[in-house]
Amino acid sequence: MQQTTVTGYCYPPGSSNRKSAELCIYENTYELVVDERIVKSGDIHSLKFSDRIGSINRKVFFDSGTQFETPDNESIDLLLANTQHKNNSSTKVNKLESSWTIAIASIACTALLVFGFFKFGLPAAANYAAHKIPVSASEKLSEGALDILSKFLFTESKISKAKQEAITGRFNHYLSAIPDTGGFSYTLHFGNMNGIANAFALPGGDIVVTDALVNMTTDKELDSVLFHEIGHVVERHGLEGVIKGTTMAVLVTIALGDLSTIAELTTGTATFFLQSSYTRAAESEADDYSLSQMERLNIDPIHFANAMRKISSQSGRIPKDDDRKEYLSTHPSSASRIEKAIQRSEAYNQR
Repeated sequence: MQQTTVTGYCYPPGSSNRKSAELCIYENTYELVVDERIVKSGDIHSLKFSDRIGSINRKVFFDSGTQFETPDNESIDLLLANTQHKNNSSTKVNKLESSWTIAIASIACTALLVFGFFKFGLPAAANYAAHKIPVSASEKLSEGALDILSKFLFTESKISKAKQEAITGRFNHYLSAIPDTGGFSYTLHFGNMNGIANAFALPGGDIVVTDALVNMTTDKELDSVLFHEIGHVVERHGLEGVIKGTTMAVLVTIALGDLSTIAELTTGTATFFLQSSYTRAAESEADDYSLSQMERLNIDPIHFANAMRKISSQSGRIPKDDDRKEYLSTHPSSASRIEKAIQRSEAYNQR
């Protein structure tokens, strides 16, 4: 009969005094030998073996409370495998833990999962959350962000009150004719931004237009840009961008149903719009919204192309066809956006 002998120490029940001992295994039975005398015997499957953790001594537990301890992990692993003992799974875990190849693969998989979350999971979660947050919460968020931007980014507009009223009247007229504005209440704001031609929409429907943009564009060109900004609000692009940067705060807000914490996102909202960090997909969706509304209201989409040309020229970005650069960029190139508007204009004029 094949015998496996493991040397170690025996601890009587409730005692820290130890004696040298041997655990002898005969197929599926065991004998615990202390001072050349068998003190325990029985079925190997009645014993409980501690998990293997590196090179730490292994313990064997008997029903009576007696313990056997040994540093011979290899012999314990072998007898667990040969007897198909229920504690054999811990040996498999230890092998996995001690394998550098598996450890490196695990790190790589973890890195891929993290990358996948931020590349795909987070945008999807942000989009879902953005459409779940009520309009009232978005308006509250915009109000606080607008205060911050007004203090640190804009100075008082020098556009005449008459012109501001004319632009606002035209804007409200078009709003009343648009079937889907997302349920938001829109308000135009005018400001001077050190001569920069720009317009952007806050999540709650506040749209800021700079003096330079008003002075640079014709009425219809300006209207086309405003349609674009409405598109960002309707699709909740701004709120989605803010959520990506403040994920934990929003998750707590949704989980607790406490919309008061939305106010904590105010600073993040202002920062997001200062960085103009819309994604390529968001810009393209807002462009499509603007062009579709223009066509529906019998406004030639060419005006959007003209507005884009002027804004691009002001910022020093000369529109060029460069698909490689566009692929690497987070925003669609000015050239592709202008080209799309021109194509929509050609189709519009052929109706």
